[in-house]
Amino acid sequence: MMKWIDTISYSNKLRDLPAIWKCGLAALLLLLAYLAHPLVQLAIFGWLMLWTVGYAKVPARLYMALLFSSCLLFILSLPALLIEYTSSSNSGSGADSLATEKAGWVLASWESISLYVPEASLGLAGHIFTRILACLACMFFITLTTPFPELLQVLKRLKMPQIVLELMIIMYRFIFLLLDTAEAMLIAQRARGGQHGFKGKLRDTAAIAVRLFVKTMHRYKGLSNGLIARGFTNELRLAPAVKRTVRLRHWAEAGLGLTILLAAELWLRYGGE
Repeated sequence: MMKWIDTISYSNKLRDLPAIWKCGLAALLLLLAYLAHPLVQLAIFGWLMLWTVGYAKVPARLYMALLFSSCLLFILSLPALLIEYTSSSNSGSGADSLATEKAGWVLASWESISLYVPEASLGLAGHIFTRILACLACMFFITLTTPFPELLQVLKRLKMPQIVLELMIIMYRFIFLLLDTAEAMLIAQRARGGQHGFKGKLRDTAAIAVRLFVKTMHRYKGLSNGLIARGFTNELRLAPAVKRTVRLRHWAEAGLGLTILLAAELWLRYGGE
């Protein structure tokens, strides 16, 4: 998945747009998505999905896979968010009175304890979900259309400390070293007849996890020696930024879209008064 994301970030149709412009647009929409009405949040999600999948030609399969995996944590937290419990004196007729009193649905009752889902919790969960969709769309717009080195250039222009940029470069490189090492070990195990059966997969996966760190550190040491051999001076220098321009069409659509979203938010907040 990481290699696919990295490849798409270099080959998408919005690659030529300046990274600082894309990050600025996403930052404005992220702020609006956090504060806006759910309908506006859904509009932000749909608009940025159009930019990412429609204009940038990012595969919809990749976008949906990232969206589902990102929302999985929210899905797993739904029981804790929705279900509440209370004590009642009567378990029989108390369930109906509880549903009426709490404005919700009783799931189960055991003696004096009742589990129920309030209507307010459903509304809160829906609002959180729309906010998550809008914020994820902003993050995906940056991640899938902008290569990592250009994001570092944006952070450098924002006066991010050099030590933080260097740590990000090393960690990003380390992710691919880790993935390549794990893939090579998995192929070697399968070539020797491993990864068969449920117990065999658990045993072989545990063996990979034990040896993975050691092998990755060996490769990382080789990377460090390579940097020293090439004259490393305790500072990782970024590639020079390439000057790019924004087309008038993109400026017009971004300005019009932001204006419509802000107008819709103001109307939803104050239009009924």
